[in-house]
Amino acid sequence: MTSLGHEAHNYVTFYIRVDDINDSLEKIAAAGGRKLVGPVTLPDNRKFAWFSDPEGNMVGLITK
Repeated sequence: MTSLGHEAHNYVTFYIRVDDINDSLEKIAAAGGRKLVGPVTLPDNRKFAWFSDPEGNMVGLITK
């Protein structure tokens, strides 16, 4: 996940586990959030995505 094309920064990303990542991203966008990365399929077939909330905080989503 560190090869996303940006310089390394010191930060923590909180992840929320969801059943349907695309549905969650649609609801986030409707509430004023913005998709930043993904969804990306991981080797174990789970998916993750990052979004920005309306205040600019980055949060992650991951499927079960």
